Amino acid sequence: MNAVRALRSALFVAPLCLALAPVGDELSFHPKDGSAVSKTFATTLEFGVDDLSMSVDGNDMSEMMPLDQAHMNMSSSVSITDTYVKVADGRPTELLRSFDTIDSKVEAGSETKSNEELEKLEGKKVSFKWNEENKAYDIAYHETEGDAKALERLAEDMDLRALLPTGAVKEGQKWEVDAKGLMSVVFAGMRTDKFDVPEDAGEMADVIEEMMTQVQRLGDDVKTVCEYKGTRDVDGKHCAAIAIKVEGKPSLDLASVITSAAEKAGEKAGVAIDIEVKKATLSLDLNGVGELVWNLADGHVHSFHLTPNVQINADVDITAGAQGETHHVEASVEASGKGELTVESK
Repeated sequence: MNAVRALRSALFVAPLCLALAPVGDELSFHPKDGSAVSKTFATTLEFGVDDLSMSVDGNDMSEMMPLDQAHMNMSSSVSITDTYVKVADGRPTELLRSFDTIDSKVEAGSETKSNEELEKLEGKKVSFKWNEENKAYDIAYHETEGDAKALERLAEDMDLRALLPTGAVKEGQKWEVDAKGLMSVVFAGMRTDKFDVPEDAGEMADVIEEMMTQVQRLGDDVKTVCEYKGTRDVDGKHCAAIAIKVEGKPSLDLASVITSAAEKAGEKAGVAIDIEVKKATLSLDLNGVGELVWNLADGHVHSFHLTPNVQINADVDITAGAQGETHHVEASVEASGKGELTVESK
């Protein structure tokens, strides 16, 4: 009889315990309609050639490229103000973005250039309106004018929403982010499926498109894992923290791209080029760690940082002939790069 009473008590209490048990924290995008957030995105990247060997017809040509000149540094700082006019279903249905300040610089060897295309957006305002029929944003300049092509490259999400979990999470819980999501974080505010082919590319346009398509596939072999680290108070805001780990060893076979480029170049010059690409590979060893801090109350990014590192190896073995001459080229390049991506909001 006592056993029956105990069983009944357990059956009664169990649902209550389940109802009271913590189900996790909701990390969602939900800014209030009409609210505005200022954000600064800063990026620094450093690349350098660590080792190079090249031979042409068996003759060592490695010293023709001094390694101390084979480097590139990139830096950019973009400050914006996002006004979330209307928000629904986890996205802005209407957003106004003001590009407040833009500063960019690329140093390659002894030359320094700025990203003029990016800097053209400084001082501009852009509207993003969700088009339910097309399942995409209609993008236009707002109370300003500018280059229409620049709008084609813009993406709405500059809150890094791809890193958020799909539901409530408990501390220690993990989830993965796909390649498309990672690219939307690394290139926040820019479309990663849209790239420009130079107007003067001519016959090489198809080759450039093929090359860019190949490069975009690199992300398919990169794994991004997020882990929920719980909540904390940051700058007086109740926030959630997500640790991020990125790693992968993607590679590309560029034999077809090089073959097409050589053939197109020969056609333009009116010369038949016979080319055999025995090897043309590009491989990367990528890793990085970071953290997203999410403003739980206001429903948008508070801060973010990521420090990626990459080792690059390229190997080619090509034999090419034209107008009775044939040359054999072998080359191997080892390069490395490191960077830092940060976001701060206020």
